[in-house]
Amino acid sequence: MERARSEKNIILRKNKIISTCHSAYKKVGYNGINLDKIASESGITRPTLYKYFNNKEDILLLILENEITLFTEELQKEFAVKKKYDVSDIVKKWVETVKKYSDLLSLYSLSFTVLEEKASYENLKSYKKSGINNLYKIEQILNRLFPDVETSKLSETVVIILATISGLYTATQLTEKQESILSELNGDLNLDFKELLTTFLYGTFKQLHSENAILQEK
Repeated sequence: MERARSEKNIILRKNKIISTCHSAYKKVGYNGINLDKIASESGITRPTLYKYFNNKEDILLLILENEITLFTEELQKEFAVKKKYDVSDIVKKWVETVKKYSDLLSLYSLSFTVLEEKASYENLKSYKKSGINNLYKIEQILNRLFPDVETSKLSETVVIILATISGLYTATQLTEKQESILSELNGDLNLDFKELLTTFLYGTFKQLHSENAILQEK
């Protein structure tokens, strides 16, 4: 019983640290977070925090892992009904789902650089294992939509989609300094994430739809 209580307390502390870090990330972003801030706002001492996490990257990677899982589960629900979807319907469902996960998009753009570089071996391994599982689930969604397209093509498409949409999101979330400089240089492109996302996804799914139709005729 004592061990169970102890394990429960550990889970509660870790979840408190993770939720505090997530809230801080929403407010101040990656550069504004440090372990002192997380410890202070979570009410957990820094030595206790270090028992669970080596650095902020470990925590952010766990947040990203959870966000990708939630995103994948929502996509599965959106396409749970087995039927033929028009390309425009597929794009609309993807766009509406993607828009709900801004933290996923911003963190994913950091994942291949600072997050994975600084994360501990075990946390990175857990993230990669979960990521592979979620990529497979998204691939299965595409497989139901485009059943005659080769699996390898669908796998590549999933990777390209996630990398591209996170890049588009980052490119359209400018700081005041960036906006000011672009304005001075008359280089304000007025980029809209939803429009760029819709255009990209439409082109991607239109191509898969065309390939699927050609393969069906053979």
